[in-house]
Amino acid sequence: MSSPFITIKNLSITRGSVTILDEIDLTAKEGAFLGVVGPNGAGKTTLLRAIDGSISTTTGSIHIGDIAIESADATTISQQIASVPQDTSISFNFDGRTIIEMGRTPHRSRFATWTETDETAVEQAINQVDADAFVDQPVTTLSGGEQQRILLARALAQQTPVLLLDEPTASLDIHRQIQTLESVARLVETGKTAIAAIHDLNLAARYCDIICLLTEGSITAIGPPAEVLTTPTLAGTFGGYPVVTTDLITGTANVTTLPDERAKTTDNTTNDQSTHEQHDESTIVGDSSEYSRETSSQPIIHIIGHGQPVITAMSELVAAGYTVTVGPAPAGSVTATTADRVATSVMTTPAYKPITESMTTELRSKIDAAAAVVLANVDLTKDANAIVTAVDYAENIITLTQQDPQQKPQQDTTHDNLTQTPIDELPYSRDTVNTKTTDDKSIVSVIEELLASD
Repeated sequence: MSSPFITIKNLSITRGSVTILDEIDLTAKEGAFLGVVGPNGAGKTTLLRAIDGSISTTTGSIHIGDIAIESADATTISQQIASVPQDTSISFNFDGRTIIEMGRTPHRSRFATWTETDETAVEQAINQVDADAFVDQPVTTLSGGEQQRILLARALAQQTPVLLLDEPTASLDIHRQIQTLESVARLVETGKTAIAAIHDLNLAARYCDIICLLTEGSITAIGPPAEVLTTPTLAGTFGGYPVVTTDLITGTANVTTLPDERAKTTDNTTNDQSTHEQHDESTIVGDSSEYSRETSSQPIIHIIGHGQPVITAMSELVAAGYTVTVGPAPAGSVTATTADRVATSVMTTPAYKPITESMTTELRSKIDAAAAVVLANVDLTKDANAIVTAVDYAENIITLTQQDPQQKPQQDTTHDNLTQTPIDELPYSRDTVNTKTTDDKSIVSVIEELLASD
């Protein structure tokens, strides 16, 4: 195992009576990408400025390899650390290429001639940030994003073992954000150590090896993204109700924050630490005994099905303050993973296997406790009998169907754009069921109408 390349011990910075950083202990290995995240004012920029020696520290030490930053001269630090500041404004009217060439200053004596090594470093940096189209224009005529790419190229031309970036994607469009962090990631693969203050938690999860979460100048959590980006940790730092799921494309953590109302209704529920009860080959997450209409402060809505309609319905209902239970959903699916984070409880069953007798009993209990049941993408070929038997206990039923945009929705005099559809499609005992199309009316408004009519 390689030894730390950057070592920060007991670092504190105070200005007057204000503590900006408080006893920070942090290490980063050679070839690591460390992301520093946290709310505004947490101390992210201050930490980066302390590492590159731009500001003095009150206590503690910072080492880059064997070099003590607090006692090193500016040239030595510049040969070790290149920084990209958060403020990208450039007031002097040099062209972009000249700015990038300044990155070679730490490696050249005052009267040294320009070398092929210098030229190669500059051209490589320009190519890495894709700045060929505007590099010879005056920087004052460039957009904020273009200026930021010039400053990043200057840091890359500096060819230091350490790269510090303060909000490197703040002024960039989505394509350039990815391009920038991809460039940094490639440099890290070659052995460079990168530390970046990143506002976007999803980008931090996607590109950083280690995430350091700062809160009011102290480290709240540090470790791999999956260990740091959890609902309880983020809620305690940022507020609201952060829901952490897995991105389908990248496989990394994806953070979506719901309104504060969700946090108020789940003070006694910690979904990231839910207990799992085994029911044969099925799994129940949470304890259904606590979810009853008599004791719950919010109406309970139970959702049966899988896929994007279920995920969307969950998000809408949770944001509206409803207590949501889900299941059965295929174990390991995105639906189950999302429900485990968002819903009060989730019932899962192995994919391609029917639900068991014990699961059916539990499902009946969930439905009996719910004010309404939502059906979406239900696998009737596998679970029809069990689900229909359980749904017989429901007071209100809504089926979500994806409407063909070419078809005009049927109108109903009772519920505006809700339609009354024969239930022949489901082997269910009732004659009709309220049907809602996802293109037509939100699930929240439909449920509000149903509950108001009860």
